[in-house]
Amino acid sequence: VNFTEVMSRLSSFVYKHGTDQAKTRAVICQIYHLALHDHFLDARDLLLMSHLQETIYNVGDVSTMVMFNRMMVTLGMCAFRLGRISDAHQCLSEICSNRVRELLAQGVNTGRFSDKTAEQEKAEKRRQIPYHQHINMDLLEACHLISAMLLEVPNMAQMAIDGDNGTRRNRVISRSFRKFHD
Repeated sequence: VNFTEVMSRLSSFVYKHGTDQAKTRAVICQIYHLALHDHFLDARDLLLMSHLQETIYNVGDVSTMVMFNRMMVTLGMCAFRLGRISDAHQCLSEICSNRVRELLAQGVNTGRFSDKTAEQEKAEKRRQIPYHQHINMDLLEACHLISAMLLEVPNMAQMAIDGDNGTRRNRVISRSFRKFHD
C-alpha cells in the first residue's frame, strides 16, 4: 500500500469538506508525513504553497500551533538527513532558539519566576504530548548546532580573511552557535 497516496487522498477529502481548522491540520499532517518519509522537496513545496508559515500565528488553537512546530522540526531533521544543511538550519533555527520543550509540548517550564497562574499551568500540562511521541531533544539540538556550525564556520573564516575592509557584511548566521563558540 502506498501510504503517501492514501494520505494525499484523505487530505484532499478534508480540503473539500472540512472546516478551516481541519484543512490547516490536514496540511500539517500531510507535510509531517512527507518529511517523516524523506520527501523533503514535496513537503517543502506543500508548505510554501499553503502559506502556512504566514497564517499559523493567526490560528487561536494552541494544539494546531504545537502540531506546526513539530512538523517544522520533522521537516528540518528530514533536510538534515538528506544533507540539505541550509534548509535544515532554516527550519530548526526558529524552534531551537528558545523554549523548545514548550513549543513542542514536551515539557512545562516551571521556574521560580514563572508568571503563569495555576490554571494556565494545568492547561499546559493537559496539552503535553505522550512520552512515546516525544522528539529526541539531544538529536534535535545536535542537528541544529551541526547545521549552524557547517554554515557559520566558513562565514567566520571569510570574515577573518576580509578583515574590516567592508567587502563583506559582518552577518551572524546562527546566534546560538556563536554563543557556544565564544
